[in-house]
Amino acid sequence: GFARTEAVQMSFVIGVPIIAGAGVWKTVGLIVDGLPDGLGQAMVIGITAAAVTGWLAINALQRLAARSNFNAFVVYRVVLALVVLNLALTGLR
Repeated sequence: GFARTEAVQMSFVIGVPIIAGAGVWKTVGLIVDGLPDGLGQAMVIGITAAAVTGWLAINALQRLAARSNFNAFVVYRVVLALVVLNLALTGLR
C-alpha cells in the first residue's frame, strides 16, 4: 500500500522510461529521414505545448489525489471499458 499521492507519483515515474524511449526512437527516425521542410517551428511549438499541458495534468492529478478519492474515476473507467468491449464484440457499426 502506497498513499494515493505516492501512487500517482509512482505511476508517472514508471512511464518515464517508455516515454523517453519513444522520444529517442522518433528523434533518431527524424535524424535519419530528415525533418520535412517548414515543420521545425511547428514541432517546437507542439513539443512545448505537450510538455506544458502534461506538467499541468500531472500537478492537477496530484492535487486531486491529495484531497479526494478516485471513485468517480473508477466508475468512468468501468463504463468506458464496457463500451469498448461492446464495440469490440459487436463491431463498429
